[in-house]
Amino acid sequence: MPTIIYIALLAVYIITTTGTAQELTPTVDLNLQPVTIEIPQRFRAQLGDEDLTLNLPPGFSARVFAADGLFGPRFMAFDDEGVLHVANMRVPGENKGQIVALPDRDQDGVADERVVVANGFRRIHSLAFYKGDLYAADNHQLVRLIDENNDGFYERRDLLAVLPSSDNVYQGREPGDETPAPVEDIHPTRTLAFDEVNQRIYVSVGSTCDLCRELDPERATVLAFDLDGANRRIYASGLRNAAGLALHPQTNELWVTVNGHDRQGNTLPPETVYIARNGSFHGWPFAYAGRTLVDFNIPAYKAVLPLTDADRALVRTMPDPIAVAPARLAPMAIHFNTGRTFPARYRDAAFVVFRAGHNAAVPGWKVVTLFSEPDGSNARLADFLTGLGSIPETGRSVWGTPVGLAQDTAGHLYLSTDFVHHTILRIEAPVVETAVSASATGPEAYALAQNKPNPFNAQTQIAYRLPGATRTTLTLYNAQGQSVRQLKNSFESAGAYTAIWDGKNNRGQRVASGLYFYRLQTDYGILTRRLILLK
Repeated sequence: MPTIIYIALLAVYIITTTGTAQELTPTVDLNLQPVTIEIPQRFRAQLGDEDLTLNLPPGFSARVFAADGLFGPRFMAFDDEGVLHVANMRVPGENKGQIVALPDRDQDGVADERVVVANGFRRIHSLAFYKGDLYAADNHQLVRLIDENNDGFYERRDLLAVLPSSDNVYQGREPGDETPAPVEDIHPTRTLAFDEVNQRIYVSVGSTCDLCRELDPERATVLAFDLDGANRRIYASGLRNAAGLALHPQTNELWVTVNGHDRQGNTLPPETVYIARNGSFHGWPFAYAGRTLVDFNIPAYKAVLPLTDADRALVRTMPDPIAVAPARLAPMAIHFNTGRTFPARYRDAAFVVFRAGHNAAVPGWKVVTLFSEPDGSNARLADFLTGLGSIPETGRSVWGTPVGLAQDTAGHLYLSTDFVHHTILRIEAPVVETAVSASATGPEAYALAQNKPNPFNAQTQIAYRLPGATRTTLTLYNAQGQSVRQLKNSFESAGAYTAIWDGKNNRGQRVASGLYFYRLQTDYGILTRRLILLK
């Protein structure tokens, strides 16, 4: 009898005190088109002979940047020299996690090689560069890595902070000791972000469980540290698993992606993006978007009860999320676009990765664009990259689970997939013809001339002028915006230059007749013209 009365009172409490669940964020259509991914021949042995496709906005293209030697590539970062580094999390064997460098010295959009620059990690997931040093968030610690002898390998490892970890029994254990962790830990990865304005490091620490009261107050939080690991504190809490962290380029506020709990069906709770602020509470394990209480009738969740006055007071402080997306999609990385090559509508927009979808009500395994005002208002979501995963009606299988995002100085977007195919994809923006100063004659002019002859058959000359010393790249693109041939990638002094194109691609193969674009990119801007190849 007491049990029956308890359940009845619980139902009344949920009905009378639950907040209003927020509707899903409005969506916009980017008119995605199927695109065949360019796969360099050397990756075919790993990826197979079958073509892979994605759906992208018109004009965008994709290629495999790296694939060989990758085992569960997660989050990525570029160093000061423009070399992409990735956390290689699932290298076979115990404590074999690596950070690998993927240099693209010839700037052809494909990594030249894979170089291990640090190893021996337990579950490396996230990394960042700051003032020449490499910072890494492993499962149990935050470390700073230093290359002491400039040989490309980070020998020195300074411990900045021990991070909450359920498998602390692994500390100092002998090789081969497989003693199980003392408690379940369903969120072992740690994500870090640098706040250069406030000289601060943020590290997210997920919950040990789906939904429970944590014994460790630092679980389900974002922690903040000074750059040397000092002044440790809980920055934001109630975040079940804030897998993605990024600072807005205009406001410098911390945006986080949050994974919802598991046992409330395939439509609740929604996935969310929040702005995390000092002292903010975001609901877990009591409530989710819109201050909506968890369904505590679910047997596994009843252990959280009873809710105290302090619990209810915390729920009342919850901020509204910036974005609310369908459930069960597992948001991962968030990245703000600051590249110059993406169309203007993407300036300062956020890209968010959704890694899952097998039990979701909508297709998953994708990247979405989050458009909003700098303060997060007026948010809209748009599918930007799809086609990695299955669509329920077709039964197509998943060929890549997306995780991390990074962007180079030229604006190209890089996406890691850590399962099925272990790859890094490079997404290139459409080529947009720009105004040029071909008629200028002064020595200070920056100009890109029309190629001669045009149309052409065997070869054509492309002339350009530089007003000062600069890094110069001159690249040919086809009408679909895909890179065909790189003619220049070097540091050049002021002066007039000429490049020759013989109608061949980077592999030395003759390309088809048709319309092509050539783009000059320097510190002075990007200039583009079109040409026609006739056979």
